[in-house]
Amino acid sequence: MGRLFFLGLSRWKIEKNRKQCFLLFLTQGLGIFGTLAMAMSGLFPISFPALHSFLSACLYILLGTAFGFSVSALRYQPTCPRWLLAVGVSTALVDMLFGFFHTVTVLEWATVTLLLCYVGLVGVETNRLSSAKMDRSPTAAIR
Repeated sequence: MGRLFFLGLSRWKIEKNRKQCFLLFLTQGLGIFGTLAMAMSGLFPISFPALHSFLSACLYILLGTAFGFSVSALRYQPTCPRWLLAVGVSTALVDMLFGFFHTVTVLEWATVTLLLCYVGLVGVETNRLSSAKMDRSPTAAIR
């Protein structure tokens, strides 16, 4: 499911904006690897502590970085709501904070909650804005 989310971000692409296309490419690549790390951490549960911890660390690093790049990419799209970017920045920051304080269980739940909220909100906005035909013109790429 996560792979579909990251591949679906292509709808936000602005043609002829190389920076935005590159940021979307990074977002999608890191997101897909993060999704694979999530699946693998489920296959190797906590009863395999070393492997599960490694995969969990990869999961949070990759998805947090992907969401950080997604905010950078989505800011080029003039139809992207600014509140959505704020949620994305908050998600990436809490994810990084959890990286430093990985033993705080409450912070892990906050991180997961924000990750899921951001994914859901981006999905809703992608669907809403796709029906309104997002502006993909080269002049929209200049900001």
